[in-house]
Amino acid sequence: MPKGSPSSAERRIMGKIDHELNHYFQDNRTFADMVNLCVYDGEPVILPQDLEDDCTVLYPTDGKDGLRERRIDVSKRCTTGYSFCIYCLENESKISYIMPVRNMEFEAARYREQLKKIAAGHEKTDYRNWAEFSSKFTKDDRLQPVIMLVLYWSRKPWDGARSLTEMLDIPEENKERIAPFLQNYRLNLINMYDLEHVEMCQSQLKYLLQLLKKDQNKEEIYQEVQGNPAYQKLDQETGRMMAVLLRDEKLEKYIEEQQEEGDETFNMCKALDDMRQEAMERGEVTGEDRFARLTNLLLADERMDDLHLAITNPATRRELYREYQICYNDPC
Repeated sequence: MPKGSPSSAERRIMGKIDHELNHYFQDNRTFADMVNLCVYDGEPVILPQDLEDDCTVLYPTDGKDGLRERRIDVSKRCTTGYSFCIYCLENESKISYIMPVRNMEFEAARYREQLKKIAAGHEKTDYRNWAEFSSKFTKDDRLQPVIMLVLYWSRKPWDGARSLTEMLDIPEENKERIAPFLQNYRLNLINMYDLEHVEMCQSQLKYLLQLLKKDQNKEEIYQEVQGNPAYQKLDQETGRMMAVLLRDEKLEKYIEEQQEEGDETFNMCKALDDMRQEAMERGEVTGEDRFARLTNLLLADERMDDLHLAITNPATRRELYREYQICYNDPC
């Protein structure tokens, strides 16, 4: 594996996070809140009742005839009066250095799909001239806007390209002359830790994002939860999403047990209290035990540089504890 590659455990966790997020945003209320936060500064411009699923796109395979199916993580069409707009969410828990091209493909595919639907809805008599007939698109036809949002769920700074031109090798001597002819596709990248106006959310997404910003300090999470009665009646999906993003297997298991008992809501306050009490009663994993486990895992993965950082840097040590899922609820 290349230097700096995530461990197998970390890769599984990132895949799980992306999968759970895609499922979570299928809910129209949650989807509407996220779009409103990213595009409209939290104002409730997009309403849940105006959304409908719209997620499959087709485009040519590389070097082969025919089409293949690709799915944007979550895509919905919004109808407001007589106007339409397509919003697409791409959830990313890791950096991708090809994201501008990848998103450009998806966006172009959405427009290509619309062209096909428009062409299929026309009769030959609709076309007023050869240009319209050959285009299968009249001068009065219009496409629905497509807005692609990349939701980045990581504290690691995004060091990849945010636009197409950042990926291009442009000769310096010709840069000024070439630049005006280049179309620069820009990435709508939103870091979930930097989102503002979270309190304006209409759904329980607000509680998820509030806890996410405190994930560096478990005591702050505990105080936030205990100080807000809303955490006593979370829906199961939000509770599970919190557990996955906080990388807390114990909390996730606790939620699964409540689901098996038929509970429709999840009491985060009680869960944290029960887990804290249980840990105290068992005298579970002291700080020395935790660091010994971390050391063995880093040695097994040949991550000597990270081991040195874990010894000297408390913030890095906490990150590595989370990465290897070493007892999040216990004291550092």
